[in-house]
Formats: sequence, structure tokens, C-alpha cells
Amino acid sequence: MTDSKIDELIREKNPFSGNFVVRPSQIWGKSFPDVASINAHASNAVFDAIEKIRKGQRETVGITITAERGLGKSHIISRIRHRIQAENGTLFIYMSKYDNLNQIQYQFLQTVASSLRAFTTQKIMQWQEIAAALINEVKHWNYTPQQYINGFPNWLIKSSNKVVNILTEIIIKSKPEITNPYIIKAILWTLSSAHSTYANYWLSGFELAPTQAEDMGLPNHKKEDIEAESLKFVRQILEITSDYKIPVICFDELDIADIADNGFTAAQIVASLAKDLYNNLKKGVLLLAMYPDTWNYQIRSLPQVEAVVDRLVSDQSDRQPIALKYLNSDDVVAVVHQWLQDFYEEYKQIPPHFLYPFNEAKLRTLGKTKPTVRSLLKWCADNFIPDNKHPVEAYFQQELAKLEGSID
Repeated sequence: MTDSKIDELIREKNPFSGNFVVRPSQIWGKSFPDVASINAHASNAVFDAIEKIRKGQRETVGITITAERGLGKSHIISRIRHRIQAENGTLFIYMSKYDNLNQIQYQFLQTVASSLRAFTTQKIMQWQEIAAALINEVKHWNYTPQQYINGFPNWLIKSSNKVVNILTEIIIKSKPEITNPYIIKAILWTLSSAHSTYANYWLSGFELAPTQAEDMGLPNHKKEDIEAESLKFVRQILEITSDYKIPVICFDELDIADIADNGFTAAQIVASLAKDLYNNLKKGVLLLAMYPDTWNYQIRSLPQVEAVVDRLVSDQSDRQPIALKYLNSDDVVAVVHQWLQDFYEEYKQIPPHFLYPFNEAKLRTLGKTKPTVRSLLKWCADNFIPDNKHPVEAYFQQELAKLEGSID
């Protein structure tokens, strides 16, 4: 006989409802349960590339993943993000929105700045990690970012803003390749709790109020020049950050129908941007995810296509993207087991068997149809346990939880 508490939990909660698509907030924060063995060849290619760069065997690596809708491209990126988040020495940058293809370089600058604002497991912004590394290097210190954050108010009281100017000058002398000293200054300002929001805003390419810009010693950007200057700005940021961390730059959701004024699609424009980054990055991994048709009919039709392909799949001997595989019966059982295990652990329940309330034979039969991850999760949501609750309620509660979890 099954535990009445478990049956009551199942009637009340459906862990699969509304969880068919990986959202950007789940790339950065808590994600779906992940079975690391599924399509491990794709995520391992990225981890191997990072390791080669770390050992000095490679400088820049381009990787492209192709898969049909719902097969798990964003799941792989989420896995990569959460794996490297636990390791020191990598910088994760993620872009999945392309609101204005005519200003892709400006959008990419905002994406880089937004990604660097993301918190590490120590609740420190990636900007602040870079700022601490810059100071430690030139001063031969070994303080943590949190120690600098805690000490910054006293520094400012003692010397007003001179401390930031002095540190900027010292750092610039040790990095002659940096032609824009204000980027260094803005990164240092992220260590000041009173100024970090303004520093982040400026680093994203936005204008500060004149009094705030003057107080921080930062010149305001010119709106008419922002698109033309954004790529130079990004290159400088990546030049600085890659001295301390390996950038892993991911471009997702490239299969949109939007067209830029020059007639190119989002995938084509991002591919050209990635080619430029590959040519100019000191080191890093470029990761693109798209449908096979997008690769075959959009990327392969670009002018000078071979130069683009050589950079987007630079680590593949056959110069072909890494294709994700459909699920098999063992994969289906593994995915459902992982989701249910996380679900029961969250509510501190022990189920009668590891796939309860599903039947293993039925799941294995489903696996023979080679489903996508998305279709499997939808099937699980529809077949979990029928109840009398309004069908919209579970989705509403799920979206509400995601919204509350993503508020910054």
C-alpha cells in the first residue's frame, strides 16, 4: 500500500507542469534536474576546450551545437553554466535575446555587462572578482573581493575618490594594451556598494546623470557613436577579464525569424560577430546553439562561409557541428528518475519505488519512440496523476515561483 502522504503530495503538486522550456533565469539560477550522461559528448566538448585553453594548448575554440526543437540545447548550456560556476577561473557570458539586430554590437555589450553582474556561488559579482584580481596583481596583495567591498567605504572616507584614480593609474601602467582607462576605473567602482549600480550601468553602455559621471570620473557615452564603439568596448573588457578568467561566450535561441536591415538573419549576424570575437579574443570558448536547418541554410549561405565555419567549429576535425541525440529508453528512465528524486527529496518523502507513480515498462516503451526532452516532460506532466484542480493553476504557480526566483 502506498503512503497516503505521498499520494496527497502527488495530487497537490506536479513537478513537471510548466517545466518544458529552459528559461534564461534557469541558465543563471536554479535549473531543471540534469542527467549528466545525456548528450555528454556536447557538454564535454566545452569542458575539454576550457581545459586545453587552461593548459595553454589552445587560445580560442569555437563550438556549435545543433538539435531540433526541444531536444535539449538550452539544457546543455545550463549544465555547462552550473558546472563551471562551481569552478574558479571561468567567466560565463550568455546571450539569448536579439531585440534589435541592427544594433547587435551594442546589445552584445549589454549582454557582457549583464553576465558580469551575475553573482557567483560566494554572492560576489563577476565584475567584483575581476576588480579584486586587478588590485591584487599590481599591489601584490591577496585580499578577497568581499574584503575589498567591506573596506571600500573607509577608503572613500579617507581619500574621497582619489583611491580609485590612484589604483586606476597603477593598473594602467601594468597593462599598456588597455587603451580605455575608464573601463578599469568603472570596474574598480563595482567594489563600492554606493557606486556599483552606477558603474554597472555605465559599463553596459548607458549614460549616467552628469553629476554622477563627474563624481565617478567617467565620461558619458555618446548615443550616436554607441553601436560603432560597442565592439571596441567589449574587446577591451574581454582583454582585461581574460587575464584572470577564461571567457565562455554562449549564443542561444538563434532560430528566430527576424531580419536585420541588411537582409541577414539573427543566426547570420551572430555568426559574423562570433567570427570577429574569435579573431580578436586573447583566449576563450565561443558556443553557438541552433537548429540543423539554421546551420545548413543560413550559416552555410554566408559570404566567405569557410572562414566562418572554420571558427564556429574550430575543434571538430570534420568541420561539422556537434549534433544532439534523441532520448532512448535508458535515457527516459534516467531523466524521470532524476526529476522524481529531486521532487521527493524537496518534500522529504520516500516513494514506494524510484519511478513512482510511473511504470518503468511504459517509460521504456516511450523511449523506443526516441522522444525529445521537451516531449518527455510534457508526457510526464500529462500522465503524473489526474486531479480535480483547474489545469491553469499548476502553470500559474510554476510561473509565479520562477518570477519570484528571478527578481534581482
